[in-house]
Amino acid sequence: MIKNTVPEHIAMIMDGNGRWAKERNLKRTAGHSAGAEVVRNITAHCGNIGVKYLTLYAFSTENWQRPKLEVEFLMKLLEKYLKKEVNVYLENGIRLKAIGDISKFSKSLQKTIKQTEEKTANGKKLTQILALNYGSKSEIVNEFYDKEQFIYDTKTEKWKTKFNPENYKAK
Repeated sequence: MIKNTVPEHIAMIMDGNGRWAKERNLKRTAGHSAGAEVVRNITAHCGNIGVKYLTLYAFSTENWQRPKLEVEFLMKLLEKYLKKEVNVYLENGIRLKAIGDISKFSKSLQKTIKQTEEKTANGKKLTQILALNYGSKSEIVNEFYDKEQFIYDTKTEKWKTKFNPENYKAK
């Protein structure tokens, strides 16, 4: 009999918030705000089912090419989200770890990220890894190549148990 197992690490590329909003005749920023709520729900669910690591690829170096106002909104949204969620992280044993080059962000956002990491450093239930200002999609593909992963396909809304790099080639 096959046991129902929970993956130790789930990694997700956060993509499609703008398209989601457009399909609903909303501003792209509304999609990003809705995406932040989805992150909250996914993080809580992962912690509740026993996932140890959740990596969220949130803002790539390519995202700097978006319209300036959209980038500014995303930066403010991230800072607001971290300030709002820090107590939720603490109450639920969630540790935040940022990866990537945050030196390009405002001093205020850098400080908020560092403070959140410090405040949540003793979280033992789940580590949420936030990839910020990280390299290209091809780097992500290379990171997961030949490793068994659990991937959530947002198109079919189903989990896939093997990572197929052919499906995620950089464009």
